[in-house]
Amino acid sequence: MTTTLSGQTLTETARSFTLSRVVDASPADVYRAWTEAEHLTWFFNPGRPVPDEAIEVDARPGGEFRVMMDEEEGKSYWAGGRYLELVPGRRIVFEWGVRGGWPDLDAIPAEQRVHCTVALAPVGDGSQTEHVFTCAFPAGMSDEEIASWVAVGMREGWAATIERLTA
Repeated sequence: MTTTLSGQTLTETARSFTLSRVVDASPADVYRAWTEAEHLTWFFNPGRPVPDEAIEVDARPGGEFRVMMDEEEGKSYWAGGRYLELVPGRRIVFEWGVRGGWPDLDAIPAEQRVHCTVALAPVGDGSQTEHVFTCAFPAGMSDEEIASWVAVGMREGWAATIERLTA
């Protein structure tokens, strides 16, 4: 297979990507940015109108965060994730997607869901945070299915989203 992800050929052993950044905020503040509705506005696409729909957050395992994304004129959809693990100030694990959104978790079997992990660690005096975002494709997903996600710009989309948080 010739599809690459950040210079890596996608094979049975290369089934994830990682985006690392240092954020000028404490781990507790970055954690709140991912888990509290009033702090999740960084998720919105820049240059687009702020949607009327409220951000929804149910920060508990099994709960979801949902953000209405306005991508372009006539194209908006719910995006977000379903939390699997929450360790305040340290770690967030979620399935990428939401019910009735994109991707629609209700339409994807559990063994086909992409898992995302946000690992947070203090830097220096703790006023900065090492933010490591990893997106892992499930073992049940074929190389061709992974290639289709790569082709629609999944890595680039997450990189742009994470950049908005770090700005």
